[in-house]
Amino acid sequence: MESFHFDHVRLRPQEQIGLHTQPSWELSWVMRGKGRRTLGDLTEPFEAGEVVLVPPDVPHEWHFDDSDGMIENITLIFSTDFLLLVGGKFPEMAGVTDALVKITRPITFTRRTLLQLREALEGMCHIDASGKLVSVLSMLRTIAMSRECRAVGHPVRDLSRDQDWLKEVEIYVTCNHRRHITLDMIAAHLCMNRSAFCSRFRRTTGKTFVTYLNDYRLNIALRLLAKGGMKVAQVCYHSGFNDVPHFNRLFKSRFGMTPTQFQQQSSAEL
Repeated sequence: MESFHFDHVRLRPQEQIGLHTQPSWELSWVMRGKGRRTLGDLTEPFEAGEVVLVPPDVPHEWHFDDSDGMIENITLIFSTDFLLLVGGKFPEMAGVTDALVKITRPITFTRRTLLQLREALEGMCHIDASGKLVSVLSMLRTIAMSRECRAVGHPVRDLSRDQDWLKEVEIYVTCNHRRHITLDMIAAHLCMNRSAFCSRFRRTTGKTFVTYLNDYRLNIALRLLAKGGMKVAQVCYHSGFNDVPHFNRLFKSRFGMTPTQFQQQSSAEL
């Protein structure tokens, strides 16, 4: 039984498989051909040269233009069980596989990462099964560690500058602050591993991401309490906290009074 499936094909455009969903991961390099692709609920043009990682259970299809003659692509298919097995058997790979299994949207790659993945996929055409396994593990690490990637359908952004990178973090927090956010989630959103994200965030802002997130939520809570009309528990949950006593402690530590005291003071000043 194979741990993964590797396929290098040349065929006519009409022979390409149609829209389908599968329970496994798919890493595909379009070597020759162009057209329109569907990934989930998004359809957009594609060109030869791209490498796309499609997570499990995402409907997808590459529809090639007939005018380009034969098409060519390399596809690597592997299961989530394979990722979990790798992470379990090799502690050194646990961070890599943990980051990968949190990816839920198709992603494409740019720059050095794209070149590295192309080179690895092409090299797999000429090596035996054990060599392919080594190459797969290397590619998984490359993907998990890379910042040169984007969710399909989103504009390409240069996140090499700290202010652009931090803006991306701020947008994510603004859109998701009322939900449960973990370091792994925000790191995966930026195509980074947890350690690299934490290091860059502290270097860029001088604080931890958890402190930043709590401060953001506390400032929202402050405005809601000053506005009135909501109970403290409602403000707690509406600003993104899920534990009232914990919210009370953080609020008092930051502002020198409890949420109830601040609310009463604000009401008295009206």
